Amino acid sequence: MNMRQLEAFRAVFRAGSVSGGAALLHTSQPSLSRLIADLEASIGFALFTRGRRGMVPTIEGRLFHEAVEKSYLGMERLRDTARGIAESRDGEIAIGSIPSVAQSLVPRALTGLRDVSSNRRIHISVGTAPAMINAVLLNDIHIAVVGATVTLQDVEIVFKIEFDGVCLIPEGHPMAGSEGPVDIMALDAGSFVSYDRQLLEVMRYSPSVIDHIVANAAVTSNSTPTLVAVSRALSKPAIVEQLATRTTGLTEGLVARKILQTSRHGLALVKRPDRVLPPPVQEFATAFQNIVTRLFEGEQT
Repeated sequence: MNMRQLEAFRAVFRAGSVSGGAALLHTSQPSLSRLIADLEASIGFALFTRGRRGMVPTIEGRLFHEAVEKSYLGMERLRDTARGIAESRDGEIAIGSIPSVAQSLVPRALTGLRDVSSNRRIHISVGTAPAMINAVLLNDIHIAVVGATVTLQDVEIVFKIEFDGVCLIPEGHPMAGSEGPVDIMALDAGSFVSYDRQLLEVMRYSPSVIDHIVANAAVTSNSTPTLVAVSRALSKPAIVEQLATRTTGLTEGLVARKILQTSRHGLALVKRPDRVLPPPVQEFATAFQNIVTRLFEGEQT
């Protein structure tokens, strides 16, 4: 049994005749008939019955065809993998990221690439988590950094970490010198700033806590840098996720305090389940994981 015989078998099975199979493979009918006969001799059973309606697969032939098609799917995947590795070696690697880490953790992880050569192009797409997941599924990007608490259906999680929310308090604020966790439900109306309802739901705060925050926050936003800037400008505590406290320079002049109410937020690296990551993208993923793990050491779940 060899590949030429299998290709002949697939062509005749598809076309339903020797003449049609020969046309598909651009070969002569006698040559194709000989390949089919040799294949049948090697496996020990007939693949087709020959009649007026052409070549009709036998029961054994249909079963054999299923096995052959599965093997060809594996070969196609190997070809795709090899093509991806070859293209990424000297070509473009594409990374997606949510805005909160696109200017901080992602650039740091790029330093983990062994060879950031002039021949390799790196493209970074920035957008919402659903948009980045969609780009992964469409094969527009190799890998994406997204929030860990969004729906991660249809993608493979390469790395995931979760952490609690935090209250950032401007230095000099009366709460800055107090100890213990911050009780959100005890905060007065207009005395703090926070995320909007959608992000609070993503962080899995309880409905009663979310209602209290939305009703009483002086300012709400879906942007961590914006909330941090407003916190400084208005001298009001900010209810944010912990990534803000671990990003260089973002929390200068602010004191981080734990929050009494439970919430969960985090980051995840995702890819298509059927896509093999080229070596440079694997290097990026490893570097990103190492950086984030060090930042949140002792707080993973």
